[in-house]
Amino acid sequence: MLEMTLSGTVIPLKDQVTITKDLLTIIGILIAFLWFFYRWEHGRRAQIDLDCEFFTVKAPNVIVAEIKLSVENKGLVKQHIQVFSLSVQELETPINSDSVLKTEWLEFSKALINEKKFEKPESSVRPGVKQLFTYPILLKTYSPIIQVTAALIYSSSEEPINQVQRIFQIKTSENIEIPKAV
Repeated sequence: MLEMTLSGTVIPLKDQVTITKDLLTIIGILIAFLWFFYRWEHGRRAQIDLDCEFFTVKAPNVIVAEIKLSVENKGLVKQHIQVFSLSVQELETPINSDSVLKTEWLEFSKALINEKKFEKPESSVRPGVKQLFTYPILLKTYSPIIQVTAALIYSSSEEPINQVQRIFQIKTSENIEIPKAV
């Protein structure tokens, strides 16, 4: 039977196994704690919100939409954002159509902007800071309601991590003159 001595004391094999098991358990708990702490501190903790303002243009069924994406970093480390993804859809069928009235379900399936990506290699949000990013876009729509979806992508190889989707009623606040080409 194998026995080991520790400062002159003989420890039986059964106790050696118990001590080894207990040490491995303690090491496992420490590793799990360190992994949890690292993930909690360095994880992606950004809250995003979306707003939109509309302006009329002197052209039929054309409006300028200013998409406002608000990003608030709730984490403890700076968040580096590589890409903002944006898509805009309008209703395929009018709200008063029979299919919509029967199902009571609005389907925004007609793409006005189909996942446009805005590269922002220098964009970052510091901890505790709420930052506003704006994107003016031109929309050709006949619908009084649109659905806007925005997403944050933290590196070029990732899928969108944070995403927000909202519905807006198109109400214009002012007229914008389109400058004539010279």
